[in-house]
Amino acid sequence: MLSMDFPGFKVVGSGILGNSACVTIEAQTDTCTCPVCGYESRNVHSTYVRHVRDLPSFGRPIVIQALVRRFRCKDRRCSRETFGEPLAGLAVAKAQRAQRMTTALQALILCTSSITGARLAAQMGIRTSPRTLLRVVDHGERSVAAPRVLGIDDFALRRGRTYGTILCDLESGRPIDIVLGRTAEPLTRWLKQHPGVEIIARDRASAYADAARSGAPGAIQVADRFHLVRNVSDALREVADRQTWALPEPSA
Repeated sequence: MLSMDFPGFKVVGSGILGNSACVTIEAQTDTCTCPVCGYESRNVHSTYVRHVRDLPSFGRPIVIQALVRRFRCKDRRCSRETFGEPLAGLAVAKAQRAQRMTTALQALILCTSSITGARLAAQMGIRTSPRTLLRVVDHGERSVAAPRVLGIDDFALRRGRTYGTILCDLESGRPIDIVLGRTAEPLTRWLKQHPGVEIIARDRASAYADAARSGAPGAIQVADRFHLVRNVSDALREVADRQTWALPEPSA
């Protein structure tokens, strides 16, 4: 039997499933807590098998076969009649990958590109693709520190249809995050989740101005260099348009 550690679970069997090693586990506790009301139940409604891919061992892929129980919630005030026990510390709900495999894939793509990360993962015995690695980063929890001077600008994913907002640390000159859309709501939410911004450099969009006032009311708003020049150009054009220009009379 394979010797592996699964905190909170006990290994009840192992074997070979195709090219993968299969490890069967089950929870060590007899009770489970309802995620809605907190009722601790011992009444088992049914059981089912959940398959989760784990990190390879000695170059062989590992598949965890978890014997999961579904419990009945006896609290009449609760909206849930039954609930499944979670694989706490092993995998999140409905995930087909163990959390430690997800962490390893995130480390690969953050240190390399998606294509290189997929090649390195294959050498490690992990089957994945560049698109999967990009989704892993997109769905993962990213720890982004709020910069002191924040630059905000929009960009087109599909011109005329889909836009996004890029956030940059103007002191280091590095991009730090991307927010889908170019409206005020998602940017306001980002600013509230990342307090500490002192200066915001933005374009002339009213949505970004509203987001800065709502999400970081103490920050100073300034125009970026491009729009400073654009403002001067527009002001000069307005002055020129108000002038009456007279051509001199042609000489005989």
